Amino acid sequence: MDPSIENDHLEKIRRRLRLRNEQILSIFESYQKTSNENPNRLLVLVESNGTFAVFSLALLQLPPHYESDISIDAIYCVNSFFSINAEVKNSMTFEIVTLSDSPTFHYYPIPSIFKTDFDSFHRQVISAQEAFKSRQELDAASNSFSWLNEYKVDKDFIAIDVKAANGTRPLSKGVSKFQEELKKREQEYITYSDYTFYCGTWNVNGKGCTEHSLRSWLAKTTSPPDFYAIALQEVDLSAKAIAMNDSKIDQTWIRKFLDGLHSEAAYEELVSVRLVGMMLSIFVKQDIRQHVTRYTVSSAATGVFNVMGNKGGVAVSLTLNMTDICFVCSHLAAHMDQIERRNLDYAEIMKRCTFDEVFRKRTIKDHDQIFWLGDLNYRINEIPGQIVDRRDIAGLLKNDQLLQEMRKRNVFNDFEEGPITFNPTYKYDPGTDQYDSSEKMRAPAWCDRILRKGDRIQLILYDNVMEIRQSDHKPVYAVFSVGIKTKDDKKYKRVHEDVLKTVDKYENDNQPQISVEKTEIDFNEIRFNERLTRDFTIANSHHLSANFSFKEKEEQQICKKWFKVEPTTGTLLTGDSLIIRITFKGLDSRNIGEFLKIVKGGGSVPLDILVLHVQDGRDIFITINGEYIPSCFGFDMDLLCRTDRPIAEYSLEQLDELEKSSAKCDFKVTMPREIFFLIDYLSASVESMKDVFFLDRKHSKHHSLNLVRDWLDSWSRQDFPSNKQVAAEALLMLLESPNQPLLHPFEELFLSTESFEVISSYVLKLSPPKRNVFLHLCMFLKEIESKGNNINELAMIFGNVIVKGRRQVPGYRDGRCQLFMLRFLLNKDVASFAVENVQMEC
Repeated sequence: MDPSIENDHLEKIRRRLRLRNEQILSIFESYQKTSNENPNRLLVLVESNGTFAVFSLALLQLPPHYESDISIDAIYCVNSFFSINAEVKNSMTFEIVTLSDSPTFHYYPIPSIFKTDFDSFHRQVISAQEAFKSRQELDAASNSFSWLNEYKVDKDFIAIDVKAANGTRPLSKGVSKFQEELKKREQEYITYSDYTFYCGTWNVNGKGCTEHSLRSWLAKTTSPPDFYAIALQEVDLSAKAIAMNDSKIDQTWIRKFLDGLHSEAAYEELVSVRLVGMMLSIFVKQDIRQHVTRYTVSSAATGVFNVMGNKGGVAVSLTLNMTDICFVCSHLAAHMDQIERRNLDYAEIMKRCTFDEVFRKRTIKDHDQIFWLGDLNYRINEIPGQIVDRRDIAGLLKNDQLLQEMRKRNVFNDFEEGPITFNPTYKYDPGTDQYDSSEKMRAPAWCDRILRKGDRIQLILYDNVMEIRQSDHKPVYAVFSVGIKTKDDKKYKRVHEDVLKTVDKYENDNQPQISVEKTEIDFNEIRFNERLTRDFTIANSHHLSANFSFKEKEEQQICKKWFKVEPTTGTLLTGDSLIIRITFKGLDSRNIGEFLKIVKGGGSVPLDILVLHVQDGRDIFITINGEYIPSCFGFDMDLLCRTDRPIAEYSLEQLDELEKSSAKCDFKVTMPREIFFLIDYLSASVESMKDVFFLDRKHSKHHSLNLVRDWLDSWSRQDFPSNKQVAAEALLMLLESPNQPLLHPFEELFLSTESFEVISSYVLKLSPPKRNVFLHLCMFLKEIESKGNNINELAMIFGNVIVKGRRQVPGYRDGRCQLFMLRFLLNKDVASFAVENVQMEC
């Protein structure tokens, strides 16, 4: 392929995926083997910030000519569970596995337009997975696939109805009853409007677009039709088109069609679909285009191995008002003796032409009305020893293979065809009206046919056009008057309201019900590091037993991480009741920042909404409220230095205003008093300061931590309310609880240098409060090191806290943070640097 064309396709993929920082590493072409179809797929390996994913892209046509030809079919994270195996069935098949208990996805390579063979694609994917595993061992926090979220389908929108709509899950009793009652009363709000459909088919024998007008074929009616369905076969007979399954719409033919349509109406192209030689175009009057509420296309190849597109079918599915209509253009197997092959081609098209929609997968038979056009290739059987007059239409039709097969119900069951009163449409000497005069002397046949299936379809005209002589086939056309379901909105609204009332009463009488003591649970005042519980009762006073469960929401959790609900599921028989307990597990230094975003602004606010689901009944929504009482834990050092009174005397609203204030350098003190109080208390007992800081943070749940919290929040003058181990833990919690770590925004720079001079220059760039806290800590750690504390352990504990903050993964310690602290603490100049630069500057 021309590199410029390949780059053009690549750019379409980039635009369709809305790529920003992500990089496309490899593209591989395939088709996917599913139960009833073999859709084209592009597998695209994409990288973002060291993580990788394989996108499976569905294609309307290959190669894609428009962005709209591309949609995301699936996304596979290249993680520890991912595998790609090329040795499943044979060398032309490979599978993708995402989890041991998940389905296996099978793909089959096809000729590439992107010049990527499977071995190359396979190597790059394996390399990506090895990079993931290596990085996972180095830093578990870095392996986030959150960048994929924007590409995923909005499950909240689809999950409600998709399974019911595509038939994989039964409708709920209420919905089923509503649809049943509405269907019963359809005659009260449905009318039928007549539309004229023109259907035309022509095998053009690969001759290309004619220079002559097509109006003699397409403008046969006195009044302009409402719809045109125009089918072509053998648009391109070249070996290259067949090998590449060329599906590009030939715009020359589209322009020719538009020029040949009835001149007394304005038309527009609704949609076109092509598979190699077959092309189907739908045109509609501009003034009725608004009544087409949906359309989509499909195709199925039935050539060699059911893969090659030289034979097969293309189809368009659309909804006009309230009627689902399908148009099919097909080119079935050729030659006199291939009757069974033609029947099989028809069956394959019926089975494999499916239309993917948001809420369902529709097949050809799932339509109210079907129009089938094309070169069906059924011939006229010759009777041995009998000479048949080729002008005897009635005599010839007795031996027409299609009519014989339809009577046997071998093909086109329940389809109808109009009376054939015109001459056979094949095979003519091109440029003439003479039947085949070549050595083969092929017998005439009605290869080109138009059939229909459905109610309220009345045939008006069915004929061929002899005066168009470009091909060895003659064009055929049929005109129908079609009754289309049309909804009377006023009548429908009235029926809809009546049915709702009926179903509402039905649901109340025939669905389980649970009563809830209260739907608002108030935790009142919530404080840092405090655990609270609230109970409420649910009961069943209905005659049906009720199964209940609390629904999962985001991240597959029924509630926020700081809440716990018990029990989460159960059954209530008639007369039963049950106590549900909601526990507020408490806020710690790792989740306080996220919680503060919810309660920002102060006062009693909704903290979460629980969804109590009653099986076959209605969901009950329970709101959890609470008011957070501020504490110094969770706030930035700069903010703590801008307060002029204890945190306990501030409201959340006041702290929020202080944080937004333009006086960013209006520091009241050189470092937070809370940090100073803790270091001062610990320094007072420095002689006995051995082993008060622990790697396992064993005092993080100590019962007296809340006394220390209140002592700090009130700037108490009373004696410290606990011991030095708890003071040490409180110091670490205070340092790691803010949204940003103490050394932000230079943390990565601190980790990437070994020079004390460079580290010192970054320290000086910190805000004065953060700089003072850091230097006071360093002097404090040097002091307690001299009393027998292990400097390596101190560097590990404090390095992770002040560099990573609460962003570090629980239980994981970054050795780079320890090395940074050691470089600074062990330098001979650290003491003098600290003394010289601990002054407040603003």
